[in-house]
This record gives sequence, C-alpha cells and structure tokens, in this order.
Amino acid sequence: MSKDAKHLFLPDHMAGERGRAETLYGDVQSHIMDADTEPVLDRLVESSDKFLDLDREQASDDLKLHMGFLQLDPGEEKDFLNTVTAGLRDTDREGWESQSRLELNRTYGGKASARLKEVQEVLELNPGLKKFLHTHNLSYHPKIIDLVVKKAPGIKKKLKKG
Repeated sequence: MSKDAKHLFLPDHMAGERGRAETLYGDVQSHIMDADTEPVLDRLVESSDKFLDLDREQASDDLKLHMGFLQLDPGEEKDFLNTVTAGLRDTDREGWESQSRLELNRTYGGKASARLKEVQEVLELNPGLKKFLHTHNLSYHPKIIDLVVKKAPGIKKKLKKG
C-alpha cells in the first residue's frame, strides 16, 4: 500500500479491541487494501441497470471493509473475490441452499445447526455485509457459507474482547 493510500476503519462495534496498528493504519489489512476488486465491480455493473451509476471507489471500499471484517488472509481474500465474481455470473442458484446444508452436515455433523447459527449471528453484526450478500443473492452460496462458518469463531472472539 502506498504512503498516501487511505485507511479503512470498521465501525467500533465491528472492530473489537484495536491494537496500535489498527488505531493508526485502519482495521483493513494492507493485502486487502491492495486487492483488485475491479472484476466484482464490473460484474455488478454488467448485472443490472441499477448499478450503472455505481460509485466504484465507494463500492470497492465497502467490499474491502467486508473482507476486513471477515479477517481474510491473502489466499482467502482472492478466493472470496473470485467466488463473489463467479456467483454474480451464475444464473443457476437454485441448489445453493441445499448444497450448503449438505456440506455443513458432512463437515460438522450434529453441530451443523450451531455453526449456521454462528454465521447468522456474525452477519447480524455487519448489516452492510448481510445486505450485500442478500442484494446479490449470494447468501446461500456454499463457498460463502463455508468461509463465514470458518471465520465466525475468530470474529466473535475478537468482538468479545472489545
């Protein structure tokens, strides 16, 4: 990230306890600040006339704040952006919810419902992310659910510190 790059700060209720680095440089890690969000933004504009006048800088910042909230590492950040881009292109979304349920059960067995509840709790903490997923029909995408299931305990732990 360049010296004159902006810093993105999560709202206090989404940040938990901030260390010195987050206080000075923002909550969103530099690898996310440098992420290429253009393919997602392009796909949003292609998908509907309602995004024709999309403020690309604001939309990119919002997407980066969502990724910062999810505490994505560099590999997860790329996977998330690729999944969102592919999900926006996918017109066959009928099976996502059942596929997500099946994968949760296979992975977590008798704890699948509890893990899904954690996902819902985490999304309630970030209304912007929840709205983004719902607006673009990505809420039941199996890879999105899997990512948030994996990240939920860390997010909840960080927020309980604050």
